[in-house]
Amino acid sequence: MIVDYHAQSDMEKEAFAHAVDGAAAAVIGTHTHVPTLPLHLLTCGTALVTDVGMTGPAGGIEGFDAARYVEIVRGTPPEAAPPVRVAGGPIVLGAVVLDIEAGRTTAIARVT
Repeated sequence: MIVDYHAQSDMEKEAFAHAVDGAAAAVIGTHTHVPTLPLHLLTCGTALVTDVGMTGPAGGIEGFDAARYVEIVRGTPPEAAPPVRVAGGPIVLGAVVLDIEAGRTTAIARVT
């Protein structure tokens, strides 16, 4: 079993991974779109990454062009801000590769 844990708090994802250590092959955190550096192999064979990162275009905010969000921060009401557009940067990949044997992860590596 691989769990996609979509939460803001790294501590919450870490606590969950420790709670299911040995019952799940991996807990892959998502939500912030910013990959976390440490890749963990817990004692009983559960892999943990608190945020795998985003797959999508770079150069903006979470894959979107920054113009709309900059205007909102500057005080423009959302309904008057520019429309949401996809960022124009190169596509980035946020992923990990897991080696799983008999329901336990033996290795985890980041793919970018």
